[in-house]
Amino acid sequence: AADLLGDGSIMLRVLDPGPSPGGGAKPRDLAEVSASWRVWFLRNGEEVMNTGQRCSFVMDEAKLMVALELAIKDMEAGSRAAVRIAEAWGSGPLTPQGISGGGPVLRGAAVWAEITLHEVQNELAAGEHGTVEQALDFALEKKDQGNRCLANKTGADDGRALRRYEAGLSVLEAVLPPRAKVGAGAAAAQAATGSAGKGGGGPLASEEERPRVEEVLVALRLNAAQAELRRSKWREAASLCGEVLSASPGNVK
Repeated sequence: AADLLGDGSIMLRVLDPGPSPGGGAKPRDLAEVSASWRVWFLRNGEEVMNTGQRCSFVMDEAKLMVALELAIKDMEAGSRAAVRIAEAWGSGPLTPQGISGGGPVLRGAAVWAEITLHEVQNELAAGEHGTVEQALDFALEKKDQGNRCLANKTGADDGRALRRYEAGLSVLEAVLPPRAKVGAGAAAAQAATGSAGKGGGGPLASEEERPRVEEVLVALRLNAAQAELRRSKWREAASLCGEVLSASPGNVK
């Protein structure tokens, strides 16, 4: 069995590895997944939840019980697993509709769950967008999502905000290699021919596109620094601010 947190509180055992063991897609944050599960109390074996059919939802949206999401993220598409969840992690909604969805909500209960992960559709990662404009649109969407999470002012939402800012940063960094490595003429030529950026497989920004990419990178780094400050991660926040000042020495934020 896999010890997901290293302390025995969430243990996962694969019952059926699926059609492509070791090669199936694993969900990343904000992946669209289709899964079904049953949940029993450890103390008496009473079934407390059975989805009865596939549930489709988006990962890391703060609706499903965290322990179930952690288990699903460790699974591959097409696989089935049993999960033992300790009382400390047995809190939260057992349906992806969240607390307001009307389904069972646990408040500190040790449980067993059997999960089948049917399908996984991950978002495009760094280097996978077809154009720089698409990468910019994705990064701006992650920025807006992060801002909404940050506005909730909870520790969990600060972490969700940071993950969204980091997703946007990684995508834009892939289309904007350091000038020290790629000169202006080379960058424009590579962008025109669709050559890979730092993330590999994606286009590079042209000289006309670079200012907009750099502008959004600065905004994402500043927001990520704010999220790190909320989480008392001083060193990480300082590093992000240092990157902003390196790219924009006159930035007063």
